[in-house]
Amino acid sequence: MHNSGEHAITSLKCGHLFCHQCLVDWFVRQMKAKDKAHCPQCKTVYRKQDMRRICTPNIAVYDTTELQRLRKQVDEERKKANEAVKEMTKLNMSTTLYRRHMADLNRRNEELKAENDELRAQLQSLGVLCGSSSSSSSHAASTSAFEKFHYALLPCEMTGRVVALSGAEEMAVVSAGHGCGYGLQRVSMRDLAAMDHFINHEKQIRDVKISPYQRSIVLSTGHDRSLALSCVHNKHTMQRYTLPKPAWSCSFDNNDPNLIYCGLASNVVSIFDIRNTKSSIKDMQASAQNYGIHSMTSVAMGEKRLLLCSNTVESYIWESPTREDATLHKIQDDPDGYKPYSLDYRHESQTLLISSRRGTFGTKHSLCKLNNDDDTISVDRLWNINDEQTQPLMARTCHFEWGGDLVASFGTSNNAIIHDNLKKRQSLESDKPVLDVKADRVGNELILAALTESGLHLCK
Repeated sequence: MHNSGEHAITSLKCGHLFCHQCLVDWFVRQMKAKDKAHCPQCKTVYRKQDMRRICTPNIAVYDTTELQRLRKQVDEERKKANEAVKEMTKLNMSTTLYRRHMADLNRRNEELKAENDELRAQLQSLGVLCGSSSSSSSHAASTSAFEKFHYALLPCEMTGRVVALSGAEEMAVVSAGHGCGYGLQRVSMRDLAAMDHFINHEKQIRDVKISPYQRSIVLSTGHDRSLALSCVHNKHTMQRYTLPKPAWSCSFDNNDPNLIYCGLASNVVSIFDIRNTKSSIKDMQASAQNYGIHSMTSVAMGEKRLLLCSNTVESYIWESPTREDATLHKIQDDPDGYKPYSLDYRHESQTLLISSRRGTFGTKHSLCKLNNDDDTISVDRLWNINDEQTQPLMARTCHFEWGGDLVASFGTSNNAIIHDNLKKRQSLESDKPVLDVKADRVGNELILAALTESGLHLCK
């Protein structure tokens, strides 16, 4: 366009600028179509006398590329927002359906319990159920079999791997993840239909521990190379540490509320002080090999401070881990070549359960006693359990007191097994392979939680 001639700059009353000849041709075409002439850009009706030439000393072309890009970006974001709203609506509907289904299952479960109690009462009145002696009947009552009382179904897009129980808070915390990220699912024992979920990791979570000092505070770590300190009540991550490698385990210090530990996939133990928000205060490595530390527990024995660790090859103990002269104690390897995949410690009995596997030979679960005699740390094996089923997955096991005896609980492809030093005490069916088993007292009841990737089985 120019200041003169056929291509002179011409303005309409709406303010838009065009080439004079182009505007005239447009006007003629509109008239031939027996239509009112209108601005090609804003559609404002105009007459021929509304076309005015503009003379200016300088002409510059305005680049609208950035404006068009921003408009396109706004349209794309608007589409994404609409899709997100639709997806949220679907998720809310799915959640509502799941809760209704859970309520129906719980209602049916209560009905079956009432029928079961009625049948038991009828059998007792007929003399079918009677103990051989008062002592045996009292023992049976104290070790009555576990019964499932709730199944917390994780939505189909979530997968669970680790569970932590808190008898004080009457809750279970499950690691769960879906398309948006990975986080923690809280299941309340007071209201089983209420489940809260919040995201605090970008990749799969490998370990979750509940604080022994503030029971609503949870420590979690995983494949996203971060260690997160979160509150499950207000669903907020209070502190996060960036790790050099993916992590497999974590633990609170059993004596100092400011210290936390993290076991990395590189066989390194990182020690953090929550008053230092930037990095670890110390790193320790038992050997140069990169064996992932899958289990970790802080232990206080008298004046000694211990950190029990287990990786995919061996188990060991760090004595005085926060001091510069920390001492390493190796736990004797299994003579049959089994390699550990889980370590669980029980403070009340000062015992630890080491679960190991050996290819197609199945698994071995060893109950050991941790000793602190004559200022030396030692571990004595009390008994072993051999199970023929293989364990291809990295799972967690536990042990607890049941009817006056220490029993081990571990998962198989479709069961949660409870076993003492002599025999299998109970087998609880599950829908999928059991990835984690935990037991704790909630009030006066002993609760057993068995986690699969699709749901949490609660038994008492």
